[in-house]
Amino acid sequence: MPHPVAIDFRETDTAMLAEAKGRIVAFAGKEGALSPAARRLDRLMKGALSRFAASDGFAALKPGDAQDFAWPAGLAAQGVQI
Repeated sequence: MPHPVAIDFRETDTAMLAEAKGRIVAFAGKEGALSPAARRLDRLMKGALSRFAASDGFAALKPGDAQDFAWPAGLAAQGVQI
């Protein structure tokens, strides 16, 4: 029988994002505007989030859809989802 995944919500400490373990979820507005924490992640990831937010791939996302970035450069996290 599968076990539910434990989700740990924490207040964002942007200074610690580079060392965060596990998965990170970043938020972008409908027009691709990145949240303050997402902008910090974007800088750590060498602009990968802002490039995606400006792409046709982001524009094609439907409500509830997301894009995964596995083992993003500049981060200790296993993945980032936007």
